[in-house]
Amino acid sequence: MSILKNIRLGLLHVAVAITFVLINGILNRVMIHDMQILASVVAVLVVLPYLLSPLQVWIGQYSDTHPIMGYRRTPYIALGLLLCIGGAMGTPYVALLMADNFVLGLLLGVLAFGAWGLGFNLAVVAYLSLANDMSTERHRSRTVAIMWFMMIVSVIITAIISSRALEPYSDAQLIYVFRIGGLIALGLGALGLVGLEPRIAHVKLQFGDNVLQTNGNVQSRSSQRAAIRAVIGNPQAQRFFIYLILLLAAILGQDILLEPYGAQEFGMTVRQTTQLTATWGSMTLIALLLWGLLLSRWLSKKTGALIGALIATAGLLLIAAGLWILAF
Repeated sequence: MSILKNIRLGLLHVAVAITFVLINGILNRVMIHDMQILASVVAVLVVLPYLLSPLQVWIGQYSDTHPIMGYRRTPYIALGLLLCIGGAMGTPYVALLMADNFVLGLLLGVLAFGAWGLGFNLAVVAYLSLANDMSTERHRSRTVAIMWFMMIVSVIITAIISSRALEPYSDAQLIYVFRIGGLIALGLGALGLVGLEPRIAHVKLQFGDNVLQTNGNVQSRSSQRAAIRAVIGNPQAQRFFIYLILLLAAILGQDILLEPYGAQEFGMTVRQTTQLTATWGSMTLIALLLWGLLLSRWLSKKTGALIGALIATAGLLLIAAGLWILAF
């Protein structure tokens, strides 16, 4: 696959990442500190993409066997991006509503954050499947590396630009930043998606147990259920799922605490707390470069994953210890 197609796939990753910076880097702090919304409520709303992540198994299987107009991935990516970006653009409105009418705002907030989380999972699994379809085994690692590199760079740039745009902070400026950020994400997503996936030459729908035949490959509803059961019943997959839960808790757990605490105890502005996300992105980029250029030559992937998880956990514990010491 050409570098241009790798970059276009990366743009899909960038579009989703922009919404994450807006919500996890900006809105969570504003909701907890400025709007005085319970941190536990905010935490549940912003982790919805991860709570809904088990749906990715079903989504991946469904898109494999249910092409739309000859495309197996494009319609699902497009729908996912629309839900993800549209839901993210609606979150500041429901946050402001929660500050005035908590019950109504919470009900609408579940819809907005839920659309964001559902769209995230739908888009991610579809464009990662597309990356797998379009790249050979030899070039797959390069494809994934380019996508992640573009994503981390976009996190840094989005955090820097949005933090400056929110100085001085106001509710109207918050909505404006989310609106512009959402439109940019939508434009980048469209630029990456349109015309990227080749259309399937032969699609034959059948009734009965067999629901789809594509280029001679037949898949069934029973095979979908069997694949899902195989993943759920695999002890190694279960352990890996637990590993991911703990790792994500260590990496993302500080988001709910750090920015609001910085605002409350140190008087940091929205711009200053948002730039913490840029710092996180910069260190992540350095870690990726260290692994790709140096450490991968001597360490296995499993060892690298273990070291990374331990460092992330240690970082979270250091943040928690620092906050505890400052509290006393």
